[in-house]
Amino acid sequence: MQHRFRGFFAICAVIAALSAVHSADRPDDDAWTVVGASGPVHGRAAYARSHQWARVRDGDSLAPLTAIRTGSRGEAVLVAGGRTLGVGPDSELELPALDGDDRTAEALQDRGTIDYEIAATGAPGLDVVTPYLVAAADGATFRVTILGGASVVDVFEGTVVVTSRLDGASAMLGAGEGATVDVETATGLD
Repeated sequence: MQHRFRGFFAICAVIAALSAVHSADRPDDDAWTVVGASGPVHGRAAYARSHQWARVRDGDSLAPLTAIRTGSRGEAVLVAGGRTLGVGPDSELELPALDGDDRTAEALQDRGTIDYEIAATGAPGLDVVTPYLVAAADGATFRVTILGGASVVDVFEGTVVVTSRLDGASAMLGAGEGATVDVETATGLD
């Protein structure tokens, strides 16, 4: 009898882990909607009781501050508040909180390639924080790639202010421009 209850509790633990990403324990109502997901895409909710990774699927609603991780063949597109994030393979980031005040939201990108599209709606912008640089945008389309010890920003539309976390140097980039910060060569903003 005790063996059957262990199995039941194991199944309950798995269900709780899978539902952790979709937790109702959200700090606010600014959820991110998954409008496309293919391959291995997983999330881990910051405010859920369980911090295990769970599968993310099309149509899922994710709380702000949820960590997203894609595998080598995984991709996802998420939308919220005039912002679209295209998460490429082998990427990881923490979704920004999009509260209604004048504060700029922060996306914490740890690895991989992510395309950011920020609508020029008058809403607060978005700061993408990587280990090596910060890319700040209001109304822009750009890509941030982390390769080993370097972060690269490529701007497709609008303007993005890039600041090196190595030396504090900063530059405003327009469409067709890019910047790199490389810690392996100790190159600040290039």
